[in-house]
Amino acid sequence: MDVRSGGVQALVGFERARGRVVAGIYKRGQTWHARAQRDGIEQRTSLKTKDRAVAEKRFRKWLDQLDASAWGEKPVRTYAEAEVKFINEHLTTLKPKAAIRYGSSLKHLSEHFGRMKLDQITSAELSSFETKRRSAGMSPSTVRRDLACLSSMLTSCEDWEWIDNNPVPSYLRRRSRRGLKEGAARTRYLSLKEEQALQLLAT
Repeated sequence: MDVRSGGVQALVGFERARGRVVAGIYKRGQTWHARAQRDGIEQRTSLKTKDRAVAEKRFRKWLDQLDASAWGEKPVRTYAEAEVKFINEHLTTLKPKAAIRYGSSLKHLSEHFGRMKLDQITSAELSSFETKRRSAGMSPSTVRRDLACLSSMLTSCEDWEWIDNNPVPSYLRRRSRRGLKEGAARTRYLSLKEEQALQLLAT
């Protein structure tokens, strides 16, 4: 049965306890969301779909993840968690220019992947990110740098045992054959002052 209240359409949940719904899916706007109670704490998440059948499938998968975590199995980590740990542990070791470049990439990565769990970062999502950035006028080199930053983060996640596999390197290898390549190296000539400075150093 559907319950409508405050613009939210709620679908009675799949799990009940003493007549009280403890897990279910509901619609906010056009998108399905899920809620569940574990250890007296209510959990909520967006199922990121308008399709009810897809929502129910994702809902059950989400419940399995919650139960696995409750039994001490490896929890499913989020992109947001990984980004915070990566910034605190990795960016602080980089030279300022490299840290600034990573920071720029992280801004765009966070906009796309920020609400996802790490296991949701698939080749399809990488392709979606590439399309979005290139549609915004970014060069292939810029997109590759963004994805290289993501790859570095996911490699760290492998080291932390948060994920089993980093999908970015194989994606970049495939896409490099279809135009997603680094730009050619640019030749820069020294200015007169730079030439003079080098001559002074050589003498």
